[in-house]
Amino acid sequence: MLDFILNEVKDTDSFPDRTALLHTLKLGNPVIYYQPQLNTTTEEIIGMEALVYWKHPQFGLLPAHKFIPLAEETGLITPINEWVLKTACAQCKVWHDAGFSHLKVAVNIFEKQFQQPNFLENLKHILLQTGLSPQFLQLEICERLMVHNIENNPLILEKLHQMGVNLSIDNFGTGYSSFSHLKTFPIANIKIDQTFINEVMPNSKDFGIINAIIILAKGLNINVIAQGVKTEAQKKLLQTLNCEQMQGYLFSKPLLFEETNYFLQNSWLTLDKNYS
Repeated sequence: MLDFILNEVKDTDSFPDRTALLHTLKLGNPVIYYQPQLNTTTEEIIGMEALVYWKHPQFGLLPAHKFIPLAEETGLITPINEWVLKTACAQCKVWHDAGFSHLKVAVNIFEKQFQQPNFLENLKHILLQTGLSPQFLQLEICERLMVHNIENNPLILEKLHQMGVNLSIDNFGTGYSSFSHLKTFPIANIKIDQTFINEVMPNSKDFGIINAIIILAKGLNINVIAQGVKTEAQKKLLQTLNCEQMQGYLFSKPLLFEETNYFLQNSWLTLDKNYS
């Protein structure tokens, strides 16, 4: 994986800290953790979000926001994201083969990768190579993809939809899009940003915003996922707003692939413990 990424680096001479960047790459590697997504009404695990970290021997696990901007600037984001996509699809197929055939895997797609001319062909190849059916892949995109490059991005989104891939807007409510984009683009899911969840209280502005998002989304037949749910109070408040799908530390921390197997096989114990 490391050689593949280093071979794909573009224009690193223009980056002022190129030596430190390459040194960091030689000392570390990307690693994927998976955070479960649940239907809190049926207590069913419906999917896993693939979260990429950079494992460094000195600094430990670096979350995406620590290295993704650097990766985007140097051209590393495309090979990293392609590796994450391929690995996540392959591991989702392993879950299916183990009997969890309903699970979806969610993967973040960054703008630079999305705009690669061979993005669609690469995605088709990955799905064919891993054997994962498109309907079990959920691509999470940022809001600005819907307003940037307005000539090409809608066409790509529509082609992904025609392939059967699910499209999700990540961190909804904090970016550039408006509610009108939800009727224009083939969006299957929106994820409410955790900043609205963190301090949500009855009759608060966050409560009103979440309520408005859920009502509009459901009216458009779009699923809503609340991310960053940490407390039982947050879960119950979201349920009063008819938000069923959630993810967060209340249910599970991000897990290594080996840990997901145990979680899936013993999830009823975990849910009983967390819901008590």
